[in-house]
Amino acid sequence: MGESHYYLRAEFRDAETAAAAGLQFRELLDDLLVLNEDWQAIRGQQHRVPAERLEEIKQAHPLAAELIAGLQIKADEDSMNVLAGPLPNLSGAYELEGGGTELLLDDEVWHCTDWGPLVDWLLRHGAVGAGFVNEEWLEIDPWSHIEMRVLVSAPSSAEASA
Repeated sequence: MGESHYYLRAEFRDAETAAAAGLQFRELLDDLLVLNEDWQAIRGQQHRVPAERLEEIKQAHPLAAELIAGLQIKADEDSMNVLAGPLPNLSGAYELEGGGTELLLDDEVWHCTDWGPLVDWLLRHGAVGAGFVNEEWLEIDPWSHIEMRVLVSAPSSAEASA
């Protein structure tokens, strides 16, 4: 399974809103971790109806279930792979930092995960802007990282020759 480093940044109007959202966001992330463990534990229970297993997960994890609220599962989806796309991947080593009006999350996770649901959650909970990037998406171009100094005004021909 390929892994990649993901970075998420959210900006809030003020520090109080950011701090409150940060506490709730950490609770969501921790619930998401346990939800993923529970999902992995019941994936192979083919003797149970997939929709019942999905509902069990949603009931046990109301915070993280908000991210997959509208998800439907087919009757023959025994492995429950339908969760692999919409459920953001996260490791127990994630780092969440807050300071001032922003929250920063970074983690090394499955390289095809989508943190869009986390961005959407932050926007519904007070963020005025949020986004994420996968390090695989970054184009490494050393020329674009050169800081260019700009000449404010060019000397006249007479000044240059003096």
